[in-house]
Amino acid sequence: MVGEKTVDESLEAFFSSRGLRRILEGNRHREGKKGELVFTDGVGTVYLRVLEVNGLDERNQLLETIADSVEQTSVASKVYLALPKLCATILDAAILREKGLGLMVYDSRGVEEVLPARLFDHTPPEPKNTLELEQLRRRISALEQTVEVLNSELSKIRSTRPMQLNTRTAQISAADTIEAQKPEVLPSFLQDNPWVDILARRGREVEQVAS
Repeated sequence: MVGEKTVDESLEAFFSSRGLRRILEGNRHREGKKGELVFTDGVGTVYLRVLEVNGLDERNQLLETIADSVEQTSVASKVYLALPKLCATILDAAILREKGLGLMVYDSRGVEEVLPARLFDHTPPEPKNTLELEQLRRRISALEQTVEVLNSELSKIRSTRPMQLNTRTAQISAADTIEAQKPEVLPSFLQDNPWVDILARRGREVEQVAS
């Protein structure tokens, strides 16, 4: 007992005051072995292994408990051992510090954190080629924009080309007509002959009347 509370209740009160709640079931870090406590802040988890005085009779048992706790660092954000304050002196704190484990001690007056646990970050690492993928996305986007511009320009060319061809055809036809109407050099006996102009006018008058 720790005063009027059990060890578990005292530890739960300690971590609750720091914004964590106890996980009892329905979680991969749920309590299983005797003396296991698991807390969470909604993001990470804190794993505790509580040892009582009768659990420290054999040194091998303590070492096995430490080994089990070290395994929990692969899934938990922080891992603690909780030992009776009078028995904590038998444990070399350097071993816990090396492994990143924290140490809680308790007695009749309550619990105390004497060695903070290391924070283990289990956030999945981002792919190494994230930057390369982002650059590739930008290049593809730029290429797509270029294709859209080219398609737009090509559509404009296609829409104006028939008009240009028609205009060019009309220019060629007009030139051919002018060339066809251009009279050849008249014989000398017809040059400066007033009858030529009179006959030409009469021909045009006949065409106008016929039309």
